[in-house]
Amino acid sequence: MDLFFNRNLHFIKQRWPEIARNIEQAQPYQTLTATLLKAKADTLIINNIQLTGAYDRKHEAQVQCEELPDDAKHVFLYGPALGDIQTHLLQRDTLLQLHVCVLNYAVFSVVLSYFDQPWLSDPRVILHDMNSLKDVYSPFVVAPAELQLAANEAIKLRDRLWLELDHEFVQQKHLGNFDAINCQVLANSAVISKDHDVASLFDQANGSKALIIAAGPSLEHHYETLKAIYKRENRPLVIAADVTIPVFNSLDLVPDYVVYIDPDYKHHFQQYDLTHFSNSRLVYFPRMATTDLLHWPGKRYCAYSDSTLFDEIKQQLPRASLFSGGSVLHAATDLAVKMGVSELYFLGADFGYVNERTHAFWENNTLMPAGINSANTFVLNGNNEPIPTHANFRGYLRELERYIEAHPSVHFFNTSLVGAHIDGAPFAKDFAEKI
Repeated sequence: MDLFFNRNLHFIKQRWPEIARNIEQAQPYQTLTATLLKAKADTLIINNIQLTGAYDRKHEAQVQCEELPDDAKHVFLYGPALGDIQTHLLQRDTLLQLHVCVLNYAVFSVVLSYFDQPWLSDPRVILHDMNSLKDVYSPFVVAPAELQLAANEAIKLRDRLWLELDHEFVQQKHLGNFDAINCQVLANSAVISKDHDVASLFDQANGSKALIIAAGPSLEHHYETLKAIYKRENRPLVIAADVTIPVFNSLDLVPDYVVYIDPDYKHHFQQYDLTHFSNSRLVYFPRMATTDLLHWPGKRYCAYSDSTLFDEIKQQLPRASLFSGGSVLHAATDLAVKMGVSELYFLGADFGYVNERTHAFWENNTLMPAGINSANTFVLNGNNEPIPTHANFRGYLRELERYIEAHPSVHFFNTSLVGAHIDGAPFAKDFAEKI
């Protein structure tokens, strides 16, 4: 083991001394259990996860690389695993650079101890870690077990990789509902034609501040703060997700804008008390029943997303688009930015379950088909603690972080430490005093 480790580390030290130092400091056996599985093709079991197959690792690597273009000059591999994928790709004469990203130093250290890694000496290889290669670059391939074993520092990158891997499946799922959704969108044509274009709101709040209100459980911690903010003469704009309407009614407050993007299969919207919302403006994607739209007492502003679902209606009734990676929070955020807001505060943007609660105000599981008990993954909160969530919520978080990265001139802030940590939106303690 020491022979392999020292030889492998020698190559790494020569070209990537900082990565070598991190490997030496990893102390894997304090955090991992590792077992060598002797089989037709030896492999490692780390924390009860088998790193590769144990039958024909060479063929497995070949299959994993089949989706990569044969003439690709640059390839990105996330998770080095046992080195089989690297060995296979480096046989390609057309390959100029192979970027290999370490997702867990402790796992990599164990691998270097058990298996020789001759690919490290190939000059075409560039070794990275999760701190230097923070996004998903194409064409890419992933060692699947490495995603399960990714270190906490690599969680954001891991989640982005899952989003990319799931992209085609999610698209196909949406396309399966395409006809029904397209029919509903087209059925709203008469309403859309009479409503305002969301573009008329753009640049109407240049340099201002805004609160983006989502329905995560931590919103309940801000009820008194919201009441105090509403008493000010020059309060910030308030843009709310539609599911927070009952919250505002309970507080006897009204948001400036309500954003509504989803079909309302459970007809919650028709049950909302909108008595006091005549001066609130609805910004919507026309995916819901026409009766929902007509239920709104104030001005309505139609918007589309970049989804192909809206291609046909865009030809008939052009309207501006708002970003959405699946969550109404995305569209609300993009609305604020396009209105010219320069400072934006998230309230209730938890992307996970806090104190065994799914939403503020609502009874658990009322708004979601999958209950809290079926949460199958986690995100880290502002205290660096894992909180349970679902894969789609985790994906919404990563899409929001990408959006924030793309808008460096806007200042984003999170207002809770118990909900998900949002990269690019630092915690604003006593935020009410700052706005």
